[in-house]
Amino acid sequence: MTAVGTTISSLQSSKAYTPACLPKPPKRIMDYTAKTLVAPYSALRGVVVDAQEPHEPTSRTKIRMYSVGSTNRWRSPHSLGGDLLGSSQAVKAITSTKSGTVVRAKTAESAAISISRESDFLGSAWGRSPLASRPFTSASQERVSHAITFPMMQQKRELSPPATAMSLQTRTPYASSARTSRTRFKEPAKVLEMFARLANQEYEPDVRLHCLGQVWQLHRAFMVKSKVLHKLLQHALSESSKRVYNDAVAQKVDSFISKSDIYTNEYKEVSRRLTSRDAEDIRLKTKGKGTVTHPVVDVLLHVSDPWITKHSLAISLGHLYLGETVVATGDAVEVLATACNLEFDALVESCCNVMITNLCSDTVCVYLQAAVRYEQATVISACERWLELNLVSQLSCTVYLKDVPTETLDKILKSSRIFTFNEYALYKTLCYWLYMQLHPGLQFMPSQATVMTYFSSMTRTCSFLEREEGIPYSTAFGCLRLHGITDTKQLQDVMYMNIIPQSWLLRVFSHHYHALQGGGDMSFLLNFSLGASRFGFILEKEPGYHSEILSLHGFHFEAKAQRHGSGNSYTIYLQRLRPTDPSLSFRACERATFSMRRDRLVRYQLTIQHPSLADDALWRIETSGVLEQRFGLDQKTARSQVLRVIDVRPPIYISFCLFFPPS
Repeated sequence: MTAVGTTISSLQSSKAYTPACLPKPPKRIMDYTAKTLVAPYSALRGVVVDAQEPHEPTSRTKIRMYSVGSTNRWRSPHSLGGDLLGSSQAVKAITSTKSGTVVRAKTAESAAISISRESDFLGSAWGRSPLASRPFTSASQERVSHAITFPMMQQKRELSPPATAMSLQTRTPYASSARTSRTRFKEPAKVLEMFARLANQEYEPDVRLHCLGQVWQLHRAFMVKSKVLHKLLQHALSESSKRVYNDAVAQKVDSFISKSDIYTNEYKEVSRRLTSRDAEDIRLKTKGKGTVTHPVVDVLLHVSDPWITKHSLAISLGHLYLGETVVATGDAVEVLATACNLEFDALVESCCNVMITNLCSDTVCVYLQAAVRYEQATVISACERWLELNLVSQLSCTVYLKDVPTETLDKILKSSRIFTFNEYALYKTLCYWLYMQLHPGLQFMPSQATVMTYFSSMTRTCSFLEREEGIPYSTAFGCLRLHGITDTKQLQDVMYMNIIPQSWLLRVFSHHYHALQGGGDMSFLLNFSLGASRFGFILEKEPGYHSEILSLHGFHFEAKAQRHGSGNSYTIYLQRLRPTDPSLSFRACERATFSMRRDRLVRYQLTIQHPSLADDALWRIETSGVLEQRFGLDQKTARSQVLRVIDVRPPIYISFCLFFPPS
């Protein structure tokens, strides 16, 4: 103690070290950078605004040219005058956002975090390799999602209805989130002409559909595919006078004369004959001449659904002329909304198939909202199935996690098919989701340090779930199996964040204490489906082999999965390890607990989930069922039953559930 006190006092008495200020860059470099940034604004300064004449350099004067923002166009730092091309590029330079590299460098918590792999929520501690569509932090990758922070916004998020409301003249709000190509036509009516030409339609349109402030030229023979349009057409034909007027003015004149009491009936009849003709006579005279064979009918369609746009309406009406439906991925949601309102069953089915086959972290939440809104059970089931597998492995790495509805998340967490690397990974995914619910304007994926600092900075008089704003989220956190978190550092993080109530944590610590004192018996948990601890990993195509160490209450197991030969056959099993097994590294087990019991009664379940070979959208699940075995330390009793599956295609999601009943 004396030596320590002397050292501290000496440090306090020593003079503090103050680093020297960094040298300033040369003035010419600073001036050049400043002028480059203000060049677009100087170029857009007009003659009238600044009351200056345009700069007219002489032939002997050499003008220094500066870059106009990100357009790579070099211009004089003076007013552009009548240069329209230069003005357009200057406007583009001003309105363009900064590059992703600049944003990451300025918003990262430190320079090291922005370029290196951080041991964050879902890092390499679980030994998983990133899928093709899974973002991950790497020094060699440009995408660094976990290293980005964003200014906290305190406004409360509206949980319902989904944030998809829009005006009919603007693009849908999910267009920026779904990373798909979305070609827009300046004149959507031209799409109908294209589809009509594909159908080799020779006759002129005989129906004018008035919708969304535009007139759509259609043919009545093709409108039977839509139940709504067919009903509107029949109603318009039943109310029509079966006479065709020469023009709109003649129709107004005849209507005025017919309703007036000044004119006699003979005069009204003469006016009707002069301004219109019988529709049947027109049809007989023009049949077979390639012109209209029916009088033109005006149909009015009222649309109040904010998900419908002119672009989607043009595509939907164009599909009336096609025998097969072709819907782009980026238009699937809008076209689905339009097809459901038009009761176009064939197009609705096609949109559902496109959405199911293109599920990913960018689109699953948008597709789920659309499926719930328009009651498409097949799409809802496919989205929930995707979330069960990828909630932790993929969606937790993207900002789209915030779009998962609370009701859907509760249902996913209660599912027996949900995949997770361990219980702590599921807890941290839920923390990410909660942070994004409290910050709906977040555009970047927050880092682990940001999430932990935010929740730990709140008052510690009570946990977050016990506060008024945290009560709506207590159901989701109540679905977690917190007793499956046994690592000391992980439990410290849970306590530090102060999200879970103290009564819940006390129950978890009490369970751990009794389990360690009772030789691993989980006496407080009687139900395997709710009490088993879950572990898992993802097996890619190569190298076709993977193993992990599973530790629970002093017992250690090795979970193995391997491929046989070059085929599509895999086997998975569990094997108990001795305390002296070389697979247990000293660093990992230096502070670990080891039980010296010769045998341990274990209730376990092995599960494999993988895509079908025939259809990517279909997933197969194969399980060993709930098995019970007494694991020993010799070769005969140390290995579990082997689950062998054939016709398996990566990625393969492998799960292990462990439960120690009293023995």
